[in-house]
Amino acid sequence: MKKYTFIFREGRLDAFFVDLLLRNYGIDDFVFIEDKHSLEGYASLGEMKKASEIGFDLCLNRNKIKQLEERFKKNYLTYLNFLNYLDKTNLEDLDNNEIKIVLEKFCAISRINVDIYFLTESHYFEKLEKRIKGFLLKKSNDPSELNKYFIHLTTPANIYNFVHREELEWVELIKKNKIRNINNNVEKEIYDHFEKFRFMFFNKKPNHLIQKFKRMLPLHEIKLDKTKRKILHSDKMIRDNRNKTIEDLKPTKEILILCESVRRTAILRLNLRFFMNSKFFGKKISRAIAKRNFLGVNQVENCLMSEIYSLLNNRKIDLTEVNKRNDGFVAVKKGKKLVFYTGERSQKIIKKVKPIVDYNISSLSGSIANTGKITGKVRVIKNASDKEELDIKISEMKKGDILVTEMTRPNLISTCKKASAIITDEGGINCHASIISRELNIPCIIGTKIATEILHDGALVEIDGGIGLIKIINNNTKK
Repeated sequence: MKKYTFIFREGRLDAFFVDLLLRNYGIDDFVFIEDKHSLEGYASLGEMKKASEIGFDLCLNRNKIKQLEERFKKNYLTYLNFLNYLDKTNLEDLDNNEIKIVLEKFCAISRINVDIYFLTESHYFEKLEKRIKGFLLKKSNDPSELNKYFIHLTTPANIYNFVHREELEWVELIKKNKIRNINNNVEKEIYDHFEKFRFMFFNKKPNHLIQKFKRMLPLHEIKLDKTKRKILHSDKMIRDNRNKTIEDLKPTKEILILCESVRRTAILRLNLRFFMNSKFFGKKISRAIAKRNFLGVNQVENCLMSEIYSLLNNRKIDLTEVNKRNDGFVAVKKGKKLVFYTGERSQKIIKKVKPIVDYNISSLSGSIANTGKITGKVRVIKNASDKEELDIKISEMKKGDILVTEMTRPNLISTCKKASAIITDEGGINCHASIISRELNIPCIIGTKIATEILHDGALVEIDGGIGLIKIINNNTKK
């Protein structure tokens, strides 16, 4: 078997969602390894090189980046309309053909998400990153100065991401109703706000925002505007630093276009993270299919797409194999062919693909997302954890802890704000960890591949964000 390299580590995904994801993922030689706790992706080195070339060509073309943005906006609105339909429809009243239409709509929307999202993955930016840093090396041999320039050129404005857009529009809604002294339209406006940003609220209901509105309405306008002032001030600093760097270094047109593309795809990727939680919004469909076939929801979600359609066509499927996938599976993609393995066959593939981890190493290295030095205790929060365990880990995070995670996701935003530094397994120049660490001005090292495997809660580490090094001072508790 060819040599494969680590790409990502996610929370667990059932077979149906992996099938849907892989069939639309832009890598043609890929291995997904799913166990009871997490999903890992590995790609062949040849595919990584090909992806890097594709990403470079994409980012040189402003029109193609704009097309990606427009495609996302259109699909976002389509998904909101689809969710409104799901809210109003009792799927159990539909026949199998009608359920198939709902499922196909869900899959079509999810395919577009994946298609856009994979083009923002870190391996698509390797050649681009080397080209930008190659230019910067000609301007400075000082690593800290080079990284400072790189950050100034590639950091996007905060005002364009969903988190801050929602905050700003929410405050304006409250201020407007303070002036009106509240009228009968306020609940409709709150509901409209919820609908527009519902991907950020996950399993919450509009009543959550109504209660929040009542708590915030008495606040003074100065306090309400605090967030807005902070965002605008931060964006002014980002813009001023970028303009000063451009003035000092005089980058070529190619470098300017590449840096702009990094900023635009970073916002696109961050916003997609809220939008990519297809599994959560697919639960209602899974439940409807499970009930009419006298199966558990978990069994339906461990079916492949072809098996789901067999169920909806009243054909039998191999439930023994479906049930095996609950204990883990391996999905191998070669070109257009996708095969799922369980049991001994999957274990043989895992041994060939997964690298052996040395738990006794004294340091880790990764890419620099934000500079700075700090020593502190680690808090490992794995997105791969089950919801209850994840909630406990998030609640236990103390201010000043160093956050170690596979990658920072929207549900970890409040946790990031407590952290004195961030370390991730995966990520690239346009990842969420890069954006939020620069916004918070804390050290951040991404792409270590094994940080969540090596480090444990309470480990003492020293981070040098200037060179991308994590020195392990005390990690004597076994994993």
